[in-house]
Amino acid sequence: MTTLRRKHIDAECDDCITLSYTGKHSKERSLHIDDPKLVLHIRDSAQQQGYCLFRYKQRDGSWHNVTSEDVNAFIHKNMGRNFSCKDFRTWAASRFALLCLDSVNHDVKQLKSRNWQSTLCKYVAKELGNTAAVCRKYYIHPKLLYLEQSPDLCKKLCIDVSALISKKYSRGKQLSALEKILLNIISSD
Repeated sequence: MTTLRRKHIDAECDDCITLSYTGKHSKERSLHIDDPKLVLHIRDSAQQQGYCLFRYKQRDGSWHNVTSEDVNAFIHKNMGRNFSCKDFRTWAASRFALLCLDSVNHDVKQLKSRNWQSTLCKYVAKELGNTAAVCRKYYIHPKLLYLEQSPDLCKKLCIDVSALISKKYSRGKQLSALEKILLNIISSD
């Protein structure tokens, strides 16, 4: 986020923006943003002076580029010293892993030689633009990696998540129904 520049805005419409950039491991990435408030902020920021996409005006009127240190300081101030950007990446990766469960189960059933954990990690890695090994080690919550060892729970989760997807679950300020499922999984003993 802190390395994005105005030049990365690839496409705009009235209520969305697409950012295109080269991510980790030289992978080309494209990020579609359709949250109206975020789109408005990105557009406003892109109109200001400087190269960085995310910056703010300081009290003295000068512009400051948002750095990773700024983001972590904000998180520490509002959530506590135990939290950092990595926690948000882990949450997003684990949330996406939940969305992939049905596809992972389908792929593993289609080709018996596929490993369930590896398949899940590959799906998440593709979404994050990272490697499967990094996703397994740092980003997917361990309890999600072992869901296949509880076939009944995994099947129930697939049904619950599919039902949420078909309802186009809301992405409001509170935890979405999908995030509540994730929280129940990682909070259980």
